[in-house]
Amino acid sequence: MGHPYAERPSTAPSRYSWSAWPLPSYSWTGRTHDRHRAEIREFFGFTESSVADPADATDWLVAEVTEVERRAEQVGAELLGWLSGRRLEPPTAGRIERIVRSALDRPARRG
Repeated sequence: MGHPYAERPSTAPSRYSWSAWPLPSYSWTGRTHDRHRAEIREFFGFTESSVADPADATDWLVAEVTEVERRAEQVGAELLGWLSGRRLEPPTAGRIERIVRSALDRPARRG
């Protein structure tokens, strides 16, 4: 028997619709949610970010991206690619925004 997320039942399209999907009632906090996140990370081979990862990401963005790309949305997309390439779970949207702003602000301070 495979992982529960690996296979989708062949009857899924006929049995389920987005309006009937149980996600609106899913508890997005608590131990069950934390366990589910850990299972999903494990299944896809990702790990949680460490404390040093945001600083490393900012340094990489400054060195490789922000000198040529100044649009925050594009810098954020590059950041997500960098995280994915390292198999790191992306942080929250707010944290991504702070990392991007920090990277965009850093070169301006040097000049």
